[in-house]
Formats: sequence, C-alpha cells, structure tokens
Amino acid sequence: MPRRPRRRALQAAALPAAWLALPTVARAHKRYGPGVTDAEIRIGQTMPFSGPVSMLGVLGKTSGAYFDKLNAEGGINGRRVKLLSFDDAYSPPRAVEGTRRLVEQEEVLPIDQTIGTPTSIAIHRYLNGRKVPQLLIMSGANRWNDPKQAPWTLSGMVSYHLEGRWYAQHALATVKDPRIPVLDATVDSQMLKLRDSGMLEYYAFMKRWAPSPDDHELYGAVRLQRFDGQSWVPFGEPMKR
Repeated sequence: MPRRPRRRALQAAALPAAWLALPTVARAHKRYGPGVTDAEIRIGQTMPFSGPVSMLGVLGKTSGAYFDKLNAEGGINGRRVKLLSFDDAYSPPRAVEGTRRLVEQEEVLPIDQTIGTPTSIAIHRYLNGRKVPQLLIMSGANRWNDPKQAPWTLSGMVSYHLEGRWYAQHALATVKDPRIPVLDATVDSQMLKLRDSGMLEYYAFMKRWAPSPDDHELYGAVRLQRFDGQSWVPFGEPMKR
C-alpha cells in the first residue's frame, strides 16, 4: 500500500477512538466556525470604559444588558450569546491588543460596535485580512463604505458626509445668512464634507487643528466663538471634560 493512503487509513481508523475519548459535552456541541457551537455564539468588542470618551462606554454595558435579556428569553435559536467586552480607553494600540486577543484567543465570531474612527481604523485591515466581521462601527467615516476592499466591515452610523448635508440643508432653511465655524477635530471631519451641499460660501473657519479628545482648548475655542457673531455651531464628538 502506498505510504500516504496508508497513513490516511490509519488516521481514519483512529478517529472513532479519539471521538469517544472526548468529553460528552464537547461531543454534543458541534463547531460551525470561530465563535459558534450548538450552544453558544461568542461576540467580541472593545469599548472606551475609561479614557477621554468613557461616557460612551455605556454602549458596551447596554449591549451586555440586551444580550442578558435575549439569553433569558432563550437566546438565538437556542444558542446563548456570550459578549466579551474589553476596555480600549479610546486608544488605537489598546484596541488592536484587545481585538487580537478576542479573535485569536477567545475566538469570537464578530467584532461588534467599536467606538470611534481612530480605533476602528487601527483594527480595520487586520479584521478584513482574517475575514472576521467588523459590525456596526460607531463612526460615520466614509471609508467604511467600501465593500470591494473591505467586505467584512459594516458601519452602524449614518455617514458624516450625509449628516453634513442634512446640517447644511437645515441651516439654509432656518437661519438667515448662516456663518458656520468648523472644527477639524476628527480623522474624517464630517463638517468638511459640507462642500458639495452649497455651504462653502458660508464657511467661517475659526480654527483648523486636530486636537486629542481630551484637549480642553477645544472647549475654550467653542465658548469664545459663541459670542463672536457666529449664528450656528455644528459640533461633533462628545468628549470628557
């Protein structure tokens, strides 16, 4: 008998014995891929439970409460949902570290609801490269709408581009001669996407810089401009004071 077929035959003969040696629970729960068995679905996420936008960590707690309720009602087709949520402190390096742990050690099915553009960018290529779903990102950056290059990514928010157009339409319809100071404070600034909506002539750039989320100078600049002839102030991300 040729060597390879023989080896395969021996391996096949050994499989029933190995199967019987497994614990009953392990045999009862088949695996369908990372994060899924007959009894459980594992979902991972990193959240800013600490750091400059820690107030948004409540979304992670809310997700946990929802899945607790879902499990109490029987889960999803009899499967319980286990949510593993790690603190990333709104730090891209910590988001990468937590995400790699969730994917490689905890073997979750998707990564769900990462908050923020910087943290989501940090794990974007890694998750698509490993074909791990990156679901409901809490960022409206246009880069998430790229099914050809990033088919495993799905945004959970309206795009900043569309949001900016809505702001512009509202300002034009309700404010006489609107003057709009713009903070270029995010990686993909939604306010700068107003250019195609007829608002460019109304721009009054008070400052263009990219502060960190805990930059207190940002609040001072907003307070100053409130009384400086500006009639409407769009403002983006919530930040911890």
